[in-house]
Amino acid sequence: MWRIWHFAWLDSGCLVGKRGVNITQSEIRDLFRGADIEPDAEEHRVVPKNPCTPLTAENATIVSPDSRKTLVAMWKIAKSCDCEVSATAVEWLSHAGHGQQDSSVVS
Repeated sequence: MWRIWHFAWLDSGCLVGKRGVNITQSEIRDLFRGADIEPDAEEHRVVPKNPCTPLTAENATIVSPDSRKTLVAMWKIAKSCDCEVSATAVEWLSHAGHGQQDSSVVS
């Protein structure tokens, strides 16, 4: 859990532009339990659904490391508060050149 939280903290500060994370390791564990996914720091990252607001339990989603890279690049290009990851995340990833649907994006 610490590694997943730590990646979220690093992403929040370096990639999304928000320093600090307002989510605990136990909240991340609950997020994984709710999605029925076994936590694995090599397979999953936790990112904000809306990158314009801090990462919290309510503003968190689980993605693969590759999806995270794509979403962060798209957020940086869009620079908009309307870039929320939701049911359209699969569409975003397919438009970003990932031809296949990424089943690791969880809303």
